[in-house]
Amino acid sequence: MSATERNLARAAGNENPRDRGEDGFSMIELLVSMIVLGVVLVPLMIGLGVLVGASETNRSQVDVGAVLRNAAEAIKATPYTACTSGSFPGNYTKAITPAPGGTFTGLGLTDPATNPPKTPTITKITNFDGSVTLWPVVPGNNCSSDPGLQVIELKVTMTKGTVAETQWVVKASVAPTS
Repeated sequence: MSATERNLARAAGNENPRDRGEDGFSMIELLVSMIVLGVVLVPLMIGLGVLVGASETNRSQVDVGAVLRNAAEAIKATPYTACTSGSFPGNYTKAITPAPGGTFTGLGLTDPATNPPKTPTITKITNFDGSVTLWPVVPGNNCSSDPGLQVIELKVTMTKGTVAETQWVVKASVAPTS
């Protein structure tokens, strides 16, 4: 439309608002842009959620691994306890049991009540080849004589139960000579 035609239309009151430079977005254009924005943002937000979950799981695995290694070191530092002794497996369990102050004896870990993952437990103690379970006591398969080598199975599980790791510690009744 030429300038003259615009001036005549304005004088007659038949002016189109688009001819005055008042262009805007139509309702269809707004709806299409919102749909495109939704199609792009929804997968991005889902991906971000998956990333955060994976990061949390990885952090939990690191925490569980650290607790398990510390518990294994505490068991290694504990003197050998023969399965025939009255305190078996008491010395081993004391090494990884929370003290009244809230930290694990010798491990420096926080109390599971305030900072969950960290509950190391001894799940099983066997002789070295695994043929005899020394603890927990199994009827007909008990410790009549100490084998001199014990395999202690430690397990740490997150409070939520999503991450668990197991490690074995070998204890010998006599220190090797060099």
